[in-house]
Amino acid sequence: MDLTAVRNFVKHRTAGKLDMAVQTMAPDITWHAVSRELVTGREGVLALWKKQEAEGMRNSQVASWSVVPEYDQANQDGLKYDDDASLTTYIARRMLMITTPEGAFEASQTASVKNGVIIRVAVTRCAQRPEPDTNPRELCNRFTLLRVEGDNEGAAMCLSPDVDWIRFQDASLFAPSEAMSDPHTIGRERVIQLWTEQVAQGLERHPTTVWMPDSGTDLFSREMLLKNPSRTNKVKRVKQYATVKNGFICKIDHANLADTVDD
Repeated sequence: MDLTAVRNFVKHRTAGKLDMAVQTMAPDITWHAVSRELVTGREGVLALWKKQEAEGMRNSQVASWSVVPEYDQANQDGLKYDDDASLTTYIARRMLMITTPEGAFEASQTASVKNGVIIRVAVTRCAQRPEPDTNPRELCNRFTLLRVEGDNEGAAMCLSPDVDWIRFQDASLFAPSEAMSDPHTIGRERVIQLWTEQVAQGLERHPTTVWMPDSGTDLFSREMLLKNPSRTNKVKRVKQYATVKNGFICKIDHANLADTVDD
């Protein structure tokens, strides 16, 4: 395959020549950002890049472009490789390390190219198992980033296999199923099931502070607001505690701080 389009994109993007980088793309390019934002058009992509840079996001390539099979689920546009005799229609993927002020994580970048022009790009966070020497507070930060991105499997990798998740209790915000009625949820898979139920019922989490050391060397805490506009106008302010041992979060607990009403 002729990878000129994606290679030129990387060359110009790396050199900071943003206007030239977007010229490798179709005027109606569709860009799926790692933040799950969806932007269209060259101007939209430029605005996204500038916003990301202003927020301190940087990326570097850790694995170069490789062509993925036509049947890959990333082929949302029904591209047919054999229909292009010039070999400029394909889907290619590379791996990135994305660094933000909160931490670093791996992501894949997938580009759909039609007749030598990039028509779609998707940047997707990878589920990363924490390294053995990850700083405990950084482990909590990585967990938060994965949860915010909706990557439940990746977030669960930050938890110990037998994690004890003690959920908050407020039926006006979340009514667990019978299977999840116990306040203590044990194990990664069960925790993912809990998260799935909470999202399905419309529960929203809005962190208001970053993770900070609490009492003891293994305990960290942060504050967040819990909302469920589909059920109530109540806003619950809680403190979330994470206990980290042996490179994993082994316990999560919640303490109620205040209940208010969202006007």
